[in-house]
Amino acid sequence: MSRSSKEEVFVTEFVMGLGFLGGLFLKVGVDPEGEVIKALISVFPISPFIAQLLAGLITIALTLTSIYGAYSLGGTLGLFIVGVAFISGLIISSSPEIGAFLLIFVILLAKFAVKEGS
Repeated sequence: MSRSSKEEVFVTEFVMGLGFLGGLFLKVGVDPEGEVIKALISVFPISPFIAQLLAGLITIALTLTSIYGAYSLGGTLGLFIVGVAFISGLIISSSPEIGAFLLIFVILLAKFAVKEGS
């Protein structure tokens, strides 16, 4: 994979997806993974305890996998960038100027994270 395509993957998947949208979803109270799991459970009925356990394990596994992916592609700087993108998602509704500035800043900084992490 070329560096420019790694940069695109890092920005779209980790900065925007894991970081910014994760913070935004947390701010508005939406759990997309939880909703998908609920939909699957409605198709394949199982006990509520098993459903909660399964939902928690899947959420933890997906989060850890995403964090590992961000680290392997962007290194320590990449994790910092994803964290700042998460914060920008959290504050975008209460302080749109700061949230947008932080998001634009980390998208521009992502180029250097991919160089460091690869």
